[in-house]
Amino acid sequence: MVDNHRSTTCPEETVKCELSILGCEAMVKRKDLASHNSDLKAHIPMMMSTILSQQRMITSQQRTIQQLQSKCATTELVFTIPGFSPEKIYRSHRQSVEGREFFLEFRPTPRGNDFHEARIYFPDIERDLRVDFTIALCKKNPLFPSVKRGTKQSLVFRPGKIDWGFPNFIETATIFNDGHIKNNGSLTLVASVTTEVTLLLGESI
Repeated sequence: MVDNHRSTTCPEETVKCELSILGCEAMVKRKDLASHNSDLKAHIPMMMSTILSQQRMITSQQRTIQQLQSKCATTELVFTIPGFSPEKIYRSHRQSVEGREFFLEFRPTPRGNDFHEARIYFPDIERDLRVDFTIALCKKNPLFPSVKRGTKQSLVFRPGKIDWGFPNFIETATIFNDGHIKNNGSLTLVASVTTEVTLLLGESI
């Protein structure tokens, strides 16, 4: 009973200012609390300081969010295969996006040469990586549309799952009959890759 009286109603008990959350550090007797709280001259500067501090924090957080959003990056890899042969497996050079290397692979499907598949690899990732990508097989006449396949939603590349692609990207016969082979016998694929970088706690932007 005595402890409850002291903590809730005793007028002589010393208590925190009700505006302590706004920066007032005064400790006053409960009987003087109303008078202390009404002292606007003492409290307004503290309130303004706290509000300005919170505004600076909000501005800083908004800037951080914008910087995180800007960490999404897009790059393009152009892969030209000289002297294309439908029986061979081709791998492109490595290209980097936000410090993460990737490459393309163009090959006949394991079931045979009737179709060719196009795949993209991120071989050295150490944690999950969210990626949007498209792969296009260009025609020798740039005025005609390329064969293009793309992701409808972001895919997650994981250390144990480093590749995604299109098993039936194009019929092999179409490569030769529909104007994809250039006069010098080369074939060109273009990949557009956008990555979303997720920072770990403590990493700098």
